[in-house]
Amino acid sequence: MLSKSAKQIETSACFVVNGFIDKCDTNFNFEFELNRLDEQRIFIGSYPLGLDDVDTMKQYGINAVINLQTERQMRERKVDWNMLQKMYKNNDIQAVFHYPIEEVSQNYHVKMFEVAQRLQDLVENKGRTVFIHCTSGVSRGPTVALLHQCLYKKVNTWESVSKTSDYIKNYHHLAHPNVKVVTKIIRDN
Repeated sequence: MLSKSAKQIETSACFVVNGFIDKCDTNFNFEFELNRLDEQRIFIGSYPLGLDDVDTMKQYGINAVINLQTERQMRERKVDWNMLQKMYKNNDIQAVFHYPIEEVSQNYHVKMFEVAQRLQDLVENKGRTVFIHCTSGVSRGPTVALLHQCLYKKVNTWESVSKTSDYIKNYHHLAHPNVKVVTKIIRDN
């Protein structure tokens, strides 16, 4: 599901960290994307660009948000987090959580596990419909969704994380969850 909103993005800086280009997502994702995982109360996508996108979220019954963007990513994209929180509140999206996660951080595995636990609590214990997003909806958000499926939904293919990853990709075509991270977390827990 795509929205018509768009936003000007600052693209003046680009860094190479551990052989990965940081900020590669800034050049291709100019529209809000929101996709539901099967019949679950979990949506994955890119960050909302404005009120139209928050309205779209409300139309889908979303009443909780998990934001995985870092402060730097939000600053570079001119995301006003305080204003976005007000928009959420005005649209009855009361449960809003911010987990600023860098993919190259030393405790990435721990943070991803914590977010998957939060997702489980929101969906199963609190009955929320949750939208989880990173910046472009390519890696961190889908990785949390994959981890949640493997740890808590006990999908038939949890032992084959790659097959479960394909399940996520069926519903969110941009998804490229980090299968290695999910496999490590499953083994460690």
